[in-house]
Amino acid sequence: MIGKDDRVVNRWTLRVTHTGEFRGIPATKKRITITGIGIFRFSEEGKVIESCDSLDQLGMLKQLDVVKHAAACVRLMILVGAISMVRNA
Repeated sequence: MIGKDDRVVNRWTLRVTHTGEFRGIPATKKRITITGIGIFRFSEEGKVIESCDSLDQLGMLKQLDVVKHAAACVRLMILVGAISMVRNA
């Protein structure tokens, strides 16, 4: 964790077992590790007023055996991004 002025950056690791349906992927019972980063800006009162998070979704999907080949990974990430853009429009 690194902080300066009103900003904090945190790199994190999450270890979980996939026990239930997730984004349409049936439970696999696989133990997976997900890594990510969070960037936060705080108010004078110490409350989060802005945040940005990023996580390794491709690595997660590979561990769940949803994605096995690089080309398929790229197509999937483009599709996920396109769906996200449509939802936010």
